[in-house]
Amino acid sequence: MRQQQVSSSHKRSVLGMSKDFIEGLLIDVEAYVDRQGGSRPSHVLIAEPLSIEEEGKASGQWLSNYRSALQTILGHKFENVGFMPEPFAVFQYYRYGFRHPLLTAGRKHVALVLDFGGGTFDVSVIETTVEGDISLSGKNSKPLSAKSIPIGGFFINRMIAEDLLFNSIEDKWVKKNSRKLLGAIDSFQSLTETDEQRFTAAEVNFIRNFGRLVDEVESAKVSICNSILSWDLSANLERAPSYLVNVPTQPFETDSPWIEVSLRANRLREIFVQKVWRAHLQEAVTEGLERAKNELKGQPIAVVLLSGGSTNIGWTKELVDSDLRRLLGAAVIIEISDNYQEVVAKGLAIECARRFYTEQHDGDFGAVTYNRLNLSLRPDSKKLEWCSFKPQTDGLPTPGDKGTLLPSASGLRAFIDTPMHWKARMNSGPTQFLEYHFLKSSFDPTDTDCVQNILDQKVYTPRGTKHGQFIEVELVVREDGTASPTFVYGKGKDSEKRVVGAPFFLDMTFASEPNLAEGYLGIDFGTATSSVSSVSEADVRALSSRAFDRSWLDLNELIQALPYCLSSPLRDYVAQTDQHQLKECGRHSFEAFLTYICFVCYCEFRSLEMDLGSVSLDRNFRRSAGPLLREIRELARILKKSGKEGLLSERLLSFLDDPIYQQIDSTVSGVARGKHGQAADIDFSSVLIFLGNLVQDSHRNIVVGNFESLRKIGFSGRHSGIFREFKGASQPFSELYDYSGEGDFSPEFVYVVNLETGRAFSLTPLLIWGLGSLAGQMNGEDLYFLDVNLGRENEVRYVKVKIGEPVSPHEHSDTAEVAEATSLFFKGSWAPEPVEGVELRSRKRA
Repeated sequence: MRQQQVSSSHKRSVLGMSKDFIEGLLIDVEAYVDRQGGSRPSHVLIAEPLSIEEEGKASGQWLSNYRSALQTILGHKFENVGFMPEPFAVFQYYRYGFRHPLLTAGRKHVALVLDFGGGTFDVSVIETTVEGDISLSGKNSKPLSAKSIPIGGFFINRMIAEDLLFNSIEDKWVKKNSRKLLGAIDSFQSLTETDEQRFTAAEVNFIRNFGRLVDEVESAKVSICNSILSWDLSANLERAPSYLVNVPTQPFETDSPWIEVSLRANRLREIFVQKVWRAHLQEAVTEGLERAKNELKGQPIAVVLLSGGSTNIGWTKELVDSDLRRLLGAAVIIEISDNYQEVVAKGLAIECARRFYTEQHDGDFGAVTYNRLNLSLRPDSKKLEWCSFKPQTDGLPTPGDKGTLLPSASGLRAFIDTPMHWKARMNSGPTQFLEYHFLKSSFDPTDTDCVQNILDQKVYTPRGTKHGQFIEVELVVREDGTASPTFVYGKGKDSEKRVVGAPFFLDMTFASEPNLAEGYLGIDFGTATSSVSSVSEADVRALSSRAFDRSWLDLNELIQALPYCLSSPLRDYVAQTDQHQLKECGRHSFEAFLTYICFVCYCEFRSLEMDLGSVSLDRNFRRSAGPLLREIRELARILKKSGKEGLLSERLLSFLDDPIYQQIDSTVSGVARGKHGQAADIDFSSVLIFLGNLVQDSHRNIVVGNFESLRKIGFSGRHSGIFREFKGASQPFSELYDYSGEGDFSPEFVYVVNLETGRAFSLTPLLIWGLGSLAGQMNGEDLYFLDVNLGRENEVRYVKVKIGEPVSPHEHSDTAEVAEATSLFFKGSWAPEPVEGVELRSRKRA
């Protein structure tokens, strides 16, 4: 077997390199599954690249060799090794993972699948059985047509790099020879040192300089795309962030001068549309559809399914819709909020479970934390600190947020009786003593329901301790859940001191020995990135039992129809399979509904200048079920007294007169008992279905979101821009409206708009968009809502829809205005003005 040089002194065959890569990948997968407390995969399904079906590209022998090699590498590690064409894996993800209503119906489908990855753009048309499933044999076991071209993320980077290069080079000779050399090289990614030997020294310099430029372009492309709010082809991108890229001006020289050139979003769009889509992709899709005509016999394309990392560039969907609509007819282009790069792997894992799952095994989720574990530190009675804890023990999950040691659902089986270590930097070291609070998900040490070390919360600093700002936290967890903390000062030095804290009970599942539960794995080998997805047997059992439960089907349907602040926690509830976590997610979702109803009614009443003196959101408020329901009842009393009719609040508050109110009141009581450790058997599903339908019915012709990219129209005093509706379980929110009106709005303000009357009122400062970003947090571009307000400026706290670090506006200079505005709002001296005459026109096609 031919070997290739992999280093100056080492050669390896392609099969050998593949074996090394896959074995390393499986080590990472097993470590991840162990940390989650799940089952190691015993079955695997692997993607078959569509490009091997392309005529002239490779013969059937290539496919045979591909399967044989992977069977050899994986056969001894798995009970079953299977294969599946990539487009079918995409379909299975949309049908069973994403569960789009159009595909879950038990009827025949014809789908156009576009897989836009790092190296190729694959087009296929597939047809399901009459029951709506893919077939493993016969006519429907292969795509009806296929087209694959070597255009992907690498090609996009190359087009951008060429554009930057030729706009930076002034010497005509250099330009001419650059074009000539670029035309002779198909792919810079596949060049080896052996290949470079056929080029001159100057040409090798060019290859290396251009390769460096392409690498810089990748970072620039990703950063710009992550900042784009609207993928509309006519969107104004002047305000979108640009990116400085270093470009060689003498690329044939070893030490070429480099200059910084700005890559702007609007130029990136031009390159993508003209040099990628219209020059290559559009023709490939058209040809793929033409090839399928005879096989389809007049059947229309019903859906367009997208996958592949490059599909995250949202112009792909927009261009398919605008340039190919005549060929697609009424086909629905399905958008998802997940990463398109993971679609194939997730579809494979789902299909793997469907093929090999049996009900004879018991699942295993031993030694898994129920909630995230947070830790607050207060040295010498000074300011409370939420440190960034960096794991020092291999295999520990990355916390993500300040103050967090372990994310929720962390598997600890691999660490039972083994010290776990984290390092953190404090503002000042504890010279006398250190107060500490281990917390269940909460960031509030005064919330005793969430404090885990309730009995002992202080350790004293030994006399003579020499310490700086760094501290190491050690935690040893026993099989029964007992956790023993130790704080280490001066780690690794002669003066190292260890201070042991009192043991406490960590809420986690029992750490029994692992049994023989099964797991299912999907692997998608990509040109640029390989993706892996796993499904546990426990997930399959839980979700299978829900498949025929009408309540769960209703909840699934509601997820896509509700405002984001309700949809996201509801999706977490529906997706949860662990019974304890299911209760926690149910409580979060239930409290989210009560929060939304309370805040919307409060803000609508404020916009109408109604007297809200008896509502106590301005003092001693903590956002939990009991206080929220009390405030809702008071808001209903105020509405009844006012005699006003036709309000959104009237529809939302109608549940108080519904027979289900008794169940909602009972659920509030059950939540309170559960927080205090008392048993509470709560049927969250039926309550959430009712509240979800209540909000959905109340919001006919009502949208919730923010205004962005506003600009003044000439001398008219009017403004135009975009209104983005916050609907669905996660970003990006794709429901866009063109706005025109007299109002000029900040994107941080969240508005409720009546599409019929044109009246809008603000939910800010009870809800604020992007507050975390203003406070300098990573992943802070999210929706934040008021969580605590004790009536004093320095005791106001916001939390975001996605669980993460809270924000106290008074603690950050960049959010000081928010703190002041919130204070003025609750004092009654300021509130966002309601707006009339708001005109919103949906960008959806009729």
